[in-house]
Amino acid sequence: MPVIVYRLQPWAFVDRLVFDLCPPGFTILPMARDAPADERAALLRDAEFLMGSWVTTTVTLTQDDYAAAPRLQLLQLMSAGYEHVDLSLAARHGVPVATFGDAMASVVAEHTLLLMLAVYRRLLQLDAAVRGGTWRTDEPVLRELRGKRVGLIGLGYIGREVATRLRAFDADVVYFSRRRHDASGLTYLPLDELLTTSDVVSLHVALAPSTRQLIGARELARMKPQAVLINTSRGPVVDQRALYAALASGALAAAGLDVLDPEPPLAADPLLQLPNVVFTPHNAGQADEVWPRIVRTCFANVERVARGEAPQFLAQPLD
Repeated sequence: MPVIVYRLQPWAFVDRLVFDLCPPGFTILPMARDAPADERAALLRDAEFLMGSWVTTTVTLTQDDYAAAPRLQLLQLMSAGYEHVDLSLAARHGVPVATFGDAMASVVAEHTLLLMLAVYRRLLQLDAAVRGGTWRTDEPVLRELRGKRVGLIGLGYIGREVATRLRAFDADVVYFSRRRHDASGLTYLPLDELLTTSDVVSLHVALAPSTRQLIGARELARMKPQAVLINTSRGPVVDQRALYAALASGALAAAGLDVLDPEPPLAADPLLQLPNVVFTPHNAGQADEVWPRIVRTCFANVERVARGEAPQFLAQPLD
């Protein structure tokens, strides 16, 4: 019976899903998130599949882990990001690494639109006014998405889902990525042109050396003073000090941020005091409906490999 070593998640309900949805004919062995090297080696000895998440973790997979798992056929990640996984190390041991593909893309796209609308419609300020007994007094300036140019930086699974939803708002959607896509109805623009012409800039890139602080002081200075920055990708994609300076000075109108650097933010971070930022705690991908889809997608990939087929959603090198 094929053995799946499963690295436990921080959430008990996800662990229950994994054990409940495990396909017949497989054995699951749980691995603690902080399992030391000797415990990992003992579990990996008979493992044919290793499943779990290494996105935000102090424990990473090492040479010794792969050496301890001579039968390992697939590292199946329960995450979209994989910046903490050494793909070259896995490849040297002949172990393919796969993500869960587009299983989370739709809900992150919804959350991205939520942040855009919350910023444009001043949702938090209006909610506070009603709760505080202020009704239609000193109303803030409200804006609509219709007719606005939204520039997407990155056009992977999530970026494409965001573009689909934006078209329903009659927004003008443009994108920048390192390679052009066959994207019907979307216009490719060089990064600088996207920044200077977009009313909303939304980030949808993986964290890699080439994307770390991709949006810094220079890029923010190119954006319109009335523009909005949305980030549901990774916190370090943005130079947070430069973002604070732009927002505090009025060089940038507002931001909607699901991710920060560091996470959680420091209590004294001045960004938290700005009224023109809407925050959420890196949970754009969370929804009751999402985790069953993720778990089923991961198990479907495990079953493919067990049948002798190639895995789907292979992780690509980050550079």
